[in-house]
Amino acid sequence: MSAMKNAPEAPNEDLLLAVVPQESWWRSSNLRRLNFCVLSLALYSSSSGYDGSLVNGLEALDSWTEFMENPYWGFCR
Repeated sequence: MSAMKNAPEAPNEDLLLAVVPQESWWRSSNLRRLNFCVLSLALYSSSSGYDGSLVNGLEALDSWTEFMENPYWGFCR
């Protein structure tokens, strides 16, 4: 029972309603902008990870290294 005494109380519903937007996200310009930024960052990070793994896989191939005339990345070695 002593652990229950120190537990935080449930948030007041009035405080929660004051923070949550009352209109739909597509009607609020700020929320549209926020959702666009989140979607853009998610798409960019997924494509960047794909490109990085693709190039890393190509660099492991001897045929690619010969075709590119033995590239040397000075900052990597």
